[in-house]
Amino acid sequence: MKRRALTLLIALFVGCGSPPDAAPEQGSPLQEEGAGAAVGSGTAPLASLSLAQALATADADHPELAEFRAYVQAAEGQGDQAGLFPNPTLVLRMENAPWSEGSTRNEAEYVAGLTLQLPLSGRLGASEDVAARQLDQRLAELAAQRREVHGRVRGAFATALSLERAAAIQDQARALAGRAVELLEARVEAGDAVPADLARVQIEATRARLEQQRVESLRQRALLGLAAALGDPSRQIGSLAGGLEAALELPTLEALSERLASNPKLAAAEAEVALGEARVELARAQRVPDVSLDLFYRRLEEEEAHAFDLGFALPLPLINRNQGNVRSALAQRLAAEAHVQATRNELLRDLRATHARLAYLLQATQVMREELLRRADTVLASVEARFQAGDASLVEVLPVRRDWTRVQLGYLSALREVMVAWSELQVLTAAPTAP
Repeated sequence: MKRRALTLLIALFVGCGSPPDAAPEQGSPLQEEGAGAAVGSGTAPLASLSLAQALATADADHPELAEFRAYVQAAEGQGDQAGLFPNPTLVLRMENAPWSEGSTRNEAEYVAGLTLQLPLSGRLGASEDVAARQLDQRLAELAAQRREVHGRVRGAFATALSLERAAAIQDQARALAGRAVELLEARVEAGDAVPADLARVQIEATRARLEQQRVESLRQRALLGLAAALGDPSRQIGSLAGGLEAALELPTLEALSERLASNPKLAAAEAEVALGEARVELARAQRVPDVSLDLFYRRLEEEEAHAFDLGFALPLPLINRNQGNVRSALAQRLAAEAHVQATRNELLRDLRATHARLAYLLQATQVMREELLRRADTVLASVEARFQAGDASLVEVLPVRRDWTRVQLGYLSALREVMVAWSELQVLTAAPTAP
């Protein structure tokens, strides 16, 4: 009978288990982030890849975003752990056991009980606040990284799309050169042109072919860069869909400056300040030590009696008052506040520079579209018609063709710069990342 009570008590303590690890909740930010119509990464080249598909693919597959989502998940796990009380300690021991032969077991005292750690300083609440602020910081960092990835995708997409259009222009220039060769060959056979003129046209055709090959090589490299921006350099991209020209209305610098407050990069810096404040409170709460509460059952074998022990232990903060950690937390909070100001200054500087560059580019592309392109088309059509009729010499035609190609390629380059600058402006002002 005297063993049965002790056995039941031990079984009760040992049978207390912890619940299994919980799976991530269905509504967590990890599962909501990056939703979209992504394209697969199979072996077949992607055809007619749009900007919206490219952004959705980066959301789904980019390893940098997967890394930051894992950081968010780790912060969520730390939040689940932060508010938990310390586990009780199970104590089983035999006391006052004499060394005399045959009497050790019958004269000893058997003790079973628990030791509990009781936080009295609000440390658990402060730990929960630290975990919550850290989760906020990780979410802001994820949003900032997502916006940065989207900016790189937009830039790579604009470069690849402009080179795709440039390749089409070079195809047109090569076709013009080919028709000129055919025309001059017919004229030489008819005696209306000299072989030297044919040689010059053939040279021009060779230049056009070489330039087409160069642009095609640049286009392939740009597609590789786009695949890397999507998060998988081995992804095969065949062609793109979309246009470089868009009706863009540039907001005022004052209106854009007001939207800097919602920039994820600035939000992450401000979340770091809140995290620093929470860590200061936690360090101050940790100056008060935890109380240890002992509750034991004792079996006195010699008297065949039951007893209990009750006590507590309180460490005296005479030497270690956590003063170093408090000082460190205060310094880290000051550093975080300075980082917020530095981030705000950096964003404002980049905003002013990007706004000025975009304003110039929009004006330049408008002039090119309304004046240069139309006039270049008119001059080329007129000279080509005269050349076909035999009223214009080769000396007149070749410079006009080169100028027309140069104007077209310059306009495409300007449109690419507009798209890149507009993307940078969206990143800075926290505009919607959808195209």
